[in-house]
Amino acid sequence: MKDYTHGEKSGVLDIGYARERQTNRALKYRLWRRTNEVRKAINKYLDYKPRNIIDLGTADGEMLYDLSTSFPDAKFLGVEYSRDLVEIANQKNLPSVKVIEGDVNEVHKLVETNYDVVIATAVIEHVDKPEVFMKRVYNLLNTNGILILTAPDPIWEHIATLVGHLEDEQHNEVPNLKRLKQLSETSNLKVELLQKFMISPIGIVFEDQIENILRSFGLSFMLANQLLVSRKIN
Repeated sequence: MKDYTHGEKSGVLDIGYARERQTNRALKYRLWRRTNEVRKAINKYLDYKPRNIIDLGTADGEMLYDLSTSFPDAKFLGVEYSRDLVEIANQKNLPSVKVIEGDVNEVHKLVETNYDVVIATAVIEHVDKPEVFMKRVYNLLNTNGILILTAPDPIWEHIATLVGHLEDEQHNEVPNLKRLKQLSETSNLKVELLQKFMISPIGIVFEDQIENILRSFGLSFMLANQLLVSRKIN
């Protein structure tokens, strides 16, 4: 697997990633699948139409542009460390979507507004202090707002590293579901959904139904990603 990480900061993707994602089937699928899980979570767990949504670690902003078609009345903000990706993201000049340069670990210094939805897909495994990051997410949310977070499954992540598909230094802590639950609850966020997803790296027919069957039979260990949806209740 190619290394798309930014040289200055571990886990930060660079312009090569954005270009490759236009043609690489696996990269395109992972973006689509994560975006779809985010969309479903907003529709199911947010009790009102979102007014504003922030995506931490937005890369080239493609997820936000996709979501903007589903939630046309919302305002979207992306936070991205790579200046090159920020420039790419803002080239579309869509009024409802803005991407700013910054470190997600310092998001409290970058924005003053609270949000109905905070998105953090494939981010938690890169941050130095997950507990601090989650508390900052809590402070970002409006009351009854939701966090939608995805992370790779640590077992499959370990296997991918052993066979050379991932570089050892790309991730810090890769949390399992139990750890994600603990991180959420210690940050006063109520867990609404905690499950694994993504049976194939490139997508298959009837994947949702197959994954539901696997989960119902206790076979979710076969799924490569994890999804957490949490709510700020006070």
